[in-house]
Amino acid sequence: MRLEREGILTKVQHRVGSPHRGGIPFRRGSLFYLLKNPVYRGKIVHRGTVHDGEHVPIVDEELWDAVQAQLREKAPPRKRPKNDRQNALLIGLLADPHGRQIVPTYATKGARRYSYYETRKDLARPADPPSSRFGQGALDGHALRRLANLEVEEADLLRTMFEGPRFLRSRLKQTGDAQTAIRSLVALIKVEKGNLDLTLKPAALGLTNQPCWRWSIPLPSRKPYREARLRIDSGEPGRPVNDDLLALLTDARAALELVQSSPELSLHQIGKSKGRCRTHLARLLRIAWLSPRIVEAITEGVQLRKLNRQMLLAANLPIDWAAQERMLGFAG
Repeated sequence: MRLEREGILTKVQHRVGSPHRGGIPFRRGSLFYLLKNPVYRGKIVHRGTVHDGEHVPIVDEELWDAVQAQLREKAPPRKRPKNDRQNALLIGLLADPHGRQIVPTYATKGARRYSYYETRKDLARPADPPSSRFGQGALDGHALRRLANLEVEEADLLRTMFEGPRFLRSRLKQTGDAQTAIRSLVALIKVEKGNLDLTLKPAALGLTNQPCWRWSIPLPSRKPYREARLRIDSGEPGRPVNDDLLALLTDARAALELVQSSPELSLHQIGKSKGRCRTHLARLLRIAWLSPRIVEAITEGVQLRKLNRQMLLAANLPIDWAAQERMLGFAG
């Protein structure tokens, strides 16, 4: 295209906490969006509704109507009025070795549907570098397992900072909370040769005023075609993780973040403004400072059998971690 030959690219959208968008050659979708943007007619769009703007239009009405009529006439027929929303775990976080966005896609064979992550097709034309492609389930599971085992290794950080990775691990193990948790931690995942280069946000681990971290993990292994699987069952199945306790840890951390976001307000004022019970918030705050040893035991399902959600909420937990461990049967 002429625009690409002249080096004209789309506008770069700088975003906080996620990869920047734009800065790529104009393609069919970009041009269609440009030609249908009512801003050039002196309009603005708010929540899907077009309103008159205060700026002067740069396209007259006759030309605008003619272009819209031609776009409608040339548009291919659609099976559905709008595209289905993609709910892939890593959507919007992946980039290939050349900085191009990797998006979720799928292929069908008969009645079966196979989900993938692949470099955007409009950015991987025949003359461009080859695209990257991964099985969606394999890459999602690989990233979750690696992030769940993330540990803080800086020796000079306070012991309280070790609670962050263990708490995050509990959220990653909960299917409903995994996508929110992974987006709170990961800013970008760039595919490199032999590894995934992750940009992590330390704030998700309770570390403020820290620059973003770079962390590399190996690429997931590729499954051979029609791979034979050998199943080996363990002699004694492990104890299941207590989902109620994991959910309580998540609620406690959310309560702590709520209080920390409004340091000028009392607990009573926060509860009143958010419609929350002040007493319940106070109990959640005690649990938010739970000993890392107890948190780890809960996330691994090896806590005492008698320890449950009701018991932990009712316990008058001391500040000292050793005293907490003795109270809840973790001494020794």
